[in-house]
Parts: sequence; structure tokens; C-alpha cells
Amino acid sequence: MDNKIIRIPHELFALSESSRFEGSYQSDPLVLGADEYAFTKPLSYRVDVTNVGGAFLVQGNVFASVSTQCARCLDPAYGEYTGDIEGYFLIDGESAAPEDMEGDEYEYLNEEHTIDLEPLIRAALIMVLPQRPFCKEDCKGLCFECGANLNHETCECNKQIHLVEEPSQPSRFDALKNYKFE
Repeated sequence: MDNKIIRIPHELFALSESSRFEGSYQSDPLVLGADEYAFTKPLSYRVDVTNVGGAFLVQGNVFASVSTQCARCLDPAYGEYTGDIEGYFLIDGESAAPEDMEGDEYEYLNEEHTIDLEPLIRAALIMVLPQRPFCKEDCKGLCFECGANLNHETCECNKQIHLVEEPSQPSRFDALKNYKFE
């Protein structure tokens, strides 16, 4: 299969039946706050759809290769991630949602008997993509004075930061200098 929509076969409407679906598709970038994650390869997924009596349980994984900007230095940051896909689709007219499920934790299977995996895939990726992506774990970032990328160069102002004289005004936190924490 080469897209994100799966069609539920007639055989799967029998209780306890299960089928595996695999596929891939090219997705638009995923924007999370200030970060945009572009997919450098098509997203690939593998899901099992199981008839659990009145509903279909969708479980599996999505595999993604992403590119974004480093939160410290703005250089490109790359990574590969695996997210857990999970969805619950009620078979219309056959059952009600379990009592412990909120309204946003399940959907109804449509009349065409298809499931669009994209919302489930995006939710799975949101859970595993870093909130603060870095190009490397020990990224030094940018100099806040001159903007130099400290991973690639040094700057004079970085040395001067450590030579800043003591402030002439007393700090309101001075009273805590001698406080003994237990």
C-alpha cells in the first residue's frame, strides 16, 4: 500500500479477526510551536487492525526521518524516530464507547470502511519528536552578543562575558547568600 488510508476488508468484521497493514507516504512538514519538522523520506508505518467486538483497535508504529533547525545554533538537525500508533474506531450501530474513554479517544468507522491513518501518525510523532531539537547533544549554540556559531568559531565577546565586573548595585538576592539550606 502506498498511502495513508486503509480499507477494512469484509473478513475483518468477524469478532477477533486481525489484519496487518503496511505502507508509506510523503507527508507535509509537521509544525510544533516554533519548530518545523520536514520529513526527509516518506513516512512508513505498520499497523495491526483487530476487531475487538463492536470496534476496531488500531496499533502499530510509524518510522520517520526528520530535518529541522537546532534550537541552540540554528544549524540543521536530523533524526530518526519511531512512534506508537494507536486508535479506536467504533463500528457504527454495533456498540457504544467504553465508559473509561473520552470523546476524543475514539472515532466511528465511516461508511466506506476506511481509516485515515494520518491523524494517528501525526499524534504518534508529536509524542516522540524532541521539544527542543539539537544538531548534536553538546551543541554550544550562538554567542548572545555577536551571534557567532560557537560550534564553528570562537569570538572575543565570549571571553569578555566572564570578565564582567560585579554589579555596583546590591542585588535583592544578596540576603540569601549566607542562607543555609537543609
